[in-house]
Parts: sequence; structure tokens; C-alpha cells
Amino acid sequence: MRAFLRTLGVAALLIFLPAYALASELLEVTVRARGADKESALSAAVDEAIRRTLGSIFSERSQLEGDELDERFVQYSRGAATNFRILESSTDGSGVILTVAVTVDSSQIKENARVLKDGKSDGFIERRKTPQLETGQKKLSAFFRKFRYENFLDVELAQKQTVDLRKGFLNVTATLGLNRKRYASEFAAPLAKTLDEIFATPTLRAEIEEEYAKPDDRFASSFYILGENFSFRGYSFPRAFFDVFEREARFWDAKRGEIQTHERIWLHFSLLDTKGTEIERLPVHLNVSNVLFFSENRKESANPWFFMGIEETGTKNNPTLIAAPVFGSAFENSFFDRASVSFAFVLPEDVLKRVATVKVALELER
Repeated sequence: MRAFLRTLGVAALLIFLPAYALASELLEVTVRARGADKESALSAAVDEAIRRTLGSIFSERSQLEGDELDERFVQYSRGAATNFRILESSTDGSGVILTVAVTVDSSQIKENARVLKDGKSDGFIERRKTPQLETGQKKLSAFFRKFRYENFLDVELAQKQTVDLRKGFLNVTATLGLNRKRYASEFAAPLAKTLDEIFATPTLRAEIEEEYAKPDDRFASSFYILGENFSFRGYSFPRAFFDVFEREARFWDAKRGEIQTHERIWLHFSLLDTKGTEIERLPVHLNVSNVLFFSENRKESANPWFFMGIEETGTKNNPTLIAAPVFGSAFENSFFDRASVSFAFVLPEDVLKRVATVKVALELER
């Protein structure tokens, strides 16, 4: 699975290519999109894949005509994109051009249509004015515009490297840590403030009641932020707001009730000589699937111990999301706020003799 991407307001050129069924509820839609950069081109491609899927589902029905197939329905349905593959990539003077195969869960789109239909006396997706719902989701999207997982992880060498010429080893130890101060000041507090401002709006509550006829749809998703002294702040909201998290924070596998933010983390060790010239770069991957964000579905992603105080209720259609200052592997039940890892690199003697300094850099792979 690929992670989801930020949605940017960049005009895109889209060329349609055939879609074909992958499974009973999945469609793979191939589109070509242009954007100012790679992420905006991906965002445009995903949106267009959603539009095409909407058109194929309702093509034989008269419910979707004209501007009814608009950005508002696409916004509700972006979370239905479960995977993407970049098939081709090129650039020109105006930006990046990508050909992308996007996997779309058509069952989720049908569910979104049902939710919209239930709140209306007639018609199917008749446009309704919901400015606060739209504004709230835009505010949440704006929070993530500058969000980078890398900003909350620190990596350093735990001690000076050692060289064993007899065995041909270079020994290094790196420490990876979650910056709790940065988490509190740049993530938890401002995100909680943003959510408080969004959901404190009286007219938003009225719009949610009007838009979602069933209480289960109004409170379809839950979000908890771990604060000081292991206390949580909790929010419940329509699935559309969870889709913003999923899209902007670029989760994997949220459709299955679990959440994965990354495939792995890479540590890049640069070997430098006495002049600071890089002799060689050695990449090492760590099995890290989650940074900051976690599901509470413990059967699928054994979560840190302090999540046990949260009732396990999340499902595919009613997910629960947790934010906490830890990282680790959801699939190995290993979570840390700080961890040290040692490596022994086998290198030629002539390389080992030239190594004066080692530096380490971090890369998060999605």
C-alpha cells in the first residue's frame, strides 16, 4: 500500500486512461496528472481517479448530473483511494507529470453516497450549503500543510565509531528518539487547538445534524491526542474528518481498520575522511511502521500499553485514531520514545583506514 498525500490547490492537466476491476469492490484507475511538484501531481491524480470511479458507479443512473458530481462529493470520497503506483514520471518547464494507477474502494464510495442520501428528503446528492463543514475540513487540511514526520524524530550517533581492522568491522551505534517537547509544542497543542476551534462552532453542529441523519454517521470516527501525564483529549466526528487525517497525514491500510504511517525508516551512514570528503554511504533500514499515529485495533496492530484505557471500537467504517509521542512497529508490538541500534559494517581495509568520522541521516519511506 501507498500512503495518502496532501491535497494542494494546484491546477492539473488530466488525461484519462482505462479502468479495470481488481476485485469485487476494488477498481484500479490509471490517470495522467500534472502538478507543480510530485505531491500536487499525485493529489490531482487521486482526485481524478475518484471522479472517474464516481462516474462509473452512477453512469446508468440519473442522480449524478452536471455540477452534482463536484468537489464536495470528491472531498467525501478521497479516503476511498487505498493504494497508488507511479507508472511514469517526467518533468517539463511547468512542473511534474505523472502516470499513476490508483486503487479505489468502490464500496466506500457507495457508502458515502448512502450517508448523503439519508439526510435528504428527495434527490440523491442534491447540493446543500454546509459552509462550516467545508471550512472545518479545510482548517484541518491547512494544519497538515507544514506537517512532516521527520520534524519529530531525532537521530544521532550514540558514541564515536570504532574500527576493528583485524576483523574488518566498522562499529557504530545510532540513537533514534521522538522529540517530546516538539511533539507537545508543534503538534499536540496546536492540533488540539485547531480541533477545538472547528468543533466549538455552533453552526457546525447544526450542519452535521442536518447532513448526517443517523447518529452513527455523525460520530463515525474518533480521535485521541495523548497529552501530559498520559491524559487523552478525545474527539468524535463524521468520517469526512477522518478522511482528512488519512489523506493529509498519508496513512496506509486505514481501510482495514489499522493504520500504518510508513513502510520503514532508513538510516544513512556517511563515512568521511580527515578532509570531510564522503568515502562511502551505507543505508540501513529499520522496521518502523508507525510514527505519532496509531490505530486502537490491538488485534491487528498491538499498540503501546497506555492505549489500553481506550475502548476498542474502531472498524473499517468507524475507525479510531490515536496520536502519541512514540514510534515503532505495530506488527512486532515494539514501541519506543527512544531506541539505540548498533551496527557492524564489514568493509575493505583500505576503506576502514581512511574513515575519520561517521555521520548519520534519517529518511522515512512511505
